[in-house]
Amino acid sequence: IFREPMIPQVGRMLIWLYHSGDAAQLDRKLGKLMWVSSYLQRRGLPHDILAYTADGQRIWHIGTEHTLQEALDTLLSTAPMGEAPQPELTATAAWQFFIGGDDYETV
Repeated sequence: IFREPMIPQVGRMLIWLYHSGDAAQLDRKLGKLMWVSSYLQRRGLPHDILAYTADGQRIWHIGTEHTLQEALDTLLSTAPMGEAPQPELTATAAWQFFIGGDDYETV
């Protein structure tokens, strides 16, 4: 009898970011993004960041093609949107985390 270690099958992980709001809101959103993405990276879990920006949608494949630092550098040099859009839930992922676009935010 051969036993093989069980490897958990984790589907696609996606972090949605709405790059909008004032300086304090952006600081909070980018802080959340850094924490969640770093947490996943420390556990060896590749994931995607999908950001809605003033320049349109941007996506980074963290842990496979891009780094978190590259995504943050781009977001810090991009102007925020005037308001958060309605989420377009066209992307499918087994695990999704939303940052921004919350009902209680006035953007």
